Amino acid sequence: MEVVEKITKEQLMENLNNSEMVITFTKKDGSERVMRCTRAFDSIPEEKRPKTTNDLVEKSTPSNVDLIMVWDLDREGWRSFDYRKILNISK
Repeated sequence: MEVVEKITKEQLMENLNNSEMVITFTKKDGSERVMRCTRAFDSIPEEKRPKTTNDLVEKSTPSNVDLIMVWDLDREGWRSFDYRKILNISK
């Protein structure tokens, strides 16, 4: 897997919108998690896709401005992680 170094939140969102990525991050409880995820509609089951693109836009408030919502490809569900807590990104 190709390791992606120093990526902006906008670049990460663009990559997730177009492909699968593996994100390693620290969870709220302090444990580490590796998640294979995407935001690419063709990788998300049709019945689980957002109805509109607005459904994928995170609500920007001071408490969650860095949260990124993604489709977890292994657990087959919507999850989110804090951009500031990313430890590693790979394709």
